Amino acid sequence: MTSKHYSRSAYHAGSWYEDESPQLNLTLQNFLDDATVTVTSQLTAAHETQHGGTRMGIPRGIISPHAGYSYSGPTAAYAYMHLREALERGFKGTVLVLHPSHHVHIDGCAISGASMIETPLHNIPVDNSLRLELLQTKQFSTMSKQVDEREHSGEMQYPYIAKVYTDYIQQQRSSNSNKSSSSSSHSEATLQILPIMVGSTSTSQESFFGKILAPILSRDNIFTIISTDFCHWGSRFGYTPTSTNSNEFNQSRREIHEYIEW
Repeated sequence: MTSKHYSRSAYHAGSWYEDESPQLNLTLQNFLDDATVTVTSQLTAAHETQHGGTRMGIPRGIISPHAGYSYSGPTAAYAYMHLREALERGFKGTVLVLHPSHHVHIDGCAISGASMIETPLHNIPVDNSLRLELLQTKQFSTMSKQVDEREHSGEMQYPYIAKVYTDYIQQQRSSNSNKSSSSSSHSEATLQILPIMVGSTSTSQESFFGKILAPILSRDNIFTIISTDFCHWGSRFGYTPTSTNSNEFNQSRREIHEYIEW
């Protein structure tokens, strides 16, 4: 791994998702629109309390899948509604993306060495100050450009982050343009990113890195995204919690979320 900075290209664009900005923007917009229609009433109820309609705190993080958008895009949209809400309610800061490694073995955690994360929609600057803070612990390595770009689990989050952020900025500019210059004092939310690759960690390592990251993730200017497979189900992944016998399967069948182990 390396300490030389680089601009991380949208390496999987054109295969895992569209590489043309208009098409990708439309795809993500459709996913977000569908999610909004489905849960608007539930979100409104969830963020109102019994005390005069006072809203709860700003969302601080999400869990999002990282398969190709034709598979995971609709589900991810429900998560990214909360990043949109955080921005609309004043969040400014850094999106910290925790994602796994599919291609290289890492005994611990590695931070992206990029200075910029490219997407077909918008390029996102990397928070170098936060990276240096973590590297000063001497517990994190730094990804090379090749390792960083080959890994898809982080990249599948970046276009969604760019989409939600650019939509918010356009909304703010449109709103401000309708106000007089004297009353339009609202500053645009700035957004940076810091991807961290999580390797094959033991239980003790999980606790160790958790103690390092916990005070950082608790900061008001940090929004955390956990990129996950949710599960790889089937014999080729070594995960078959249900019997392959059809009769036994029908008798023991549960909802998929009931198989999640904490």
